[in-house]
Amino acid sequence: MLVLILAGIALVGCAVYVAQLVRLRESFSLDWRGTPIQGTVEIINTEQYRLRYELSTGIMAQTVKGTLPLYQKLVRDGESVTVMYDPLNPTNFQARGQSYVGTAIVGMLFLAGMGCVLYARRAAIRSKRAATTPAPADNGERRKKKS
Repeated sequence: MLVLILAGIALVGCAVYVAQLVRLRESFSLDWRGTPIQGTVEIINTEQYRLRYELSTGIMAQTVKGTLPLYQKLVRDGESVTVMYDPLNPTNFQARGQSYVGTAIVGMLFLAGMGCVLYARRAAIRSKRAATTPAPADNGERRKKKS
């Protein structure tokens, strides 16, 4: 049981670490509350791309390491993609759906960790009940069935 509790704590800790590593809170908040706008993407190489969009105040652009979300695969350079941006801070933007994979990974790690802890708790309660509940007395006689 102790091993399950420690494994659960380790999985939840790993989920927190991954969430901090990928800045999940900011990214998911931007995906959830951001304003969608059409932007363009320029492929720099297989590991980087430049994402940009235009507002009346100017053109916002940033270079991103990684790949676009799965459902926004590119056919060619300069293709249009949906960008989510913060109206209060237009320099804060990302491709729509950027946080979904990270959210799924963190969610699975967290649920697995909590499942381990809750399963260990349930097993501990069962074993405690079994230890404190007296065994039924058996006289060697079987009860007769009533007709």
